[in-house]
Amino acid sequence: MPEIPTLTTATTSLASEKIAALRLVSDSIAQQRQILNRRVITHPYFLAPTLALLAIIAKLNYHLAADLATLTVLLAGVTIALLSLVSRYTCEYLERAEAVGSQKGLGQYINTLGRQVVVAKWGEKVIGAVVLQIGEGDKVALVWAWTVERRYRGKGLGRSLV
Repeated sequence: MPEIPTLTTATTSLASEKIAALRLVSDSIAQQRQILNRRVITHPYFLAPTLALLAIIAKLNYHLAADLATLTVLLAGVTIALLSLVSRYTCEYLERAEAVGSQKGLGQYINTLGRQVVVAKWGEKVIGAVVLQIGEGDKVALVWAWTVERRYRGKGLGRSLV
């Protein structure tokens, strides 16, 4: 029977662990975009006007049964346009995730003076991270990033990292 890995939490100075932590941060930023898209699309302030707009378009364009195919294509086009607007509204999340996850971004964030990375590891795999910017006198720290891999969320790991 294989041995169960242990969960460890510690400040790391290894470049490989810092890179794994920042990639985890990058993935988390991209996941936040998906969550925001879902929340915007299902929010009543977005959903009600969207349905009203689609109803108005349907009312103005549907007169005969022969109009059904045209109306379906028109409503699909309007829906795609609205979803594209939401996607455009949240695109900055992807840009930020790419900036953090790129080679240049990883180097920039790892080598910043005063930045410390605390990682949670399950065996040898980094599953959580807190990136801290230490202030003057080591009395103040700014949490720059704080994340846990998606499947380990909701188990108190993030709370224990801080």
